[in-house]
Amino acid sequence: MFNASIRGHLLLPKPSAAVCNGKTYDAQACTIAKMQWINSTWRGDQLGAMQNHNLENSSCSVSTNNTACNQGSVPVYGVRATSPEHVQETVRFAAANNLRLVIKSTGHDYVGRSTAAGSLLLWHHQMKTMTLIARYSSCSGETITNAARIDAGVQWGEAYRWLNEYKLTAIGGASVTVGVAGGYLQGGGHSPLSRWKGLAADQVLEYDVVTADG
Repeated sequence: MFNASIRGHLLLPKPSAAVCNGKTYDAQACTIAKMQWINSTWRGDQLGAMQNHNLENSSCSVSTNNTACNQGSVPVYGVRATSPEHVQETVRFAAANNLRLVIKSTGHDYVGRSTAAGSLLLWHHQMKTMTLIARYSSCSGETITNAARIDAGVQWGEAYRWLNEYKLTAIGGASVTVGVAGGYLQGGGHSPLSRWKGLAADQVLEYDVVTADG
């Protein structure tokens, strides 16, 4: 029922090195994993991967085929959200079933808050829509020129390239693989341009949020 409500987007996350170990060994995938192991873009595209692989587990390696490779701190199930409705359904399902829910876009959280053993992962990495609003009217009646509406999975490199088409930029991170709307903004968001315009969080006009009850 739940999988049907999210259009079949329920997946089984695996540690990023699982393809090189035990029953999940896949020679071709293992070769790719070895080549891309420290590639931040590749790691961000893997459902179960964190940017710091130590946060996944200590039993899987791309160097040694270990039959004891286990799930570690990687969530048991994951939802590949591509719409706000998928996010809502996942939050409701987790609340109704008392499940630990973790949220990840690219896995840049270096204290491991994007992963947890036995949890349900909400992965919004593929929510990539970007829209330029020529004239944005705030709740207070203020009019802002050239506001950007950006989905939860957009990364700074994608945002910069898109904005450049309009001869615009944003107060954002130096790492192009970090997500725009996640922990970077919610943590304040230091930028190379912060001395000019302040923190990235100061530029936020509005958030569309899904509350804890979905």
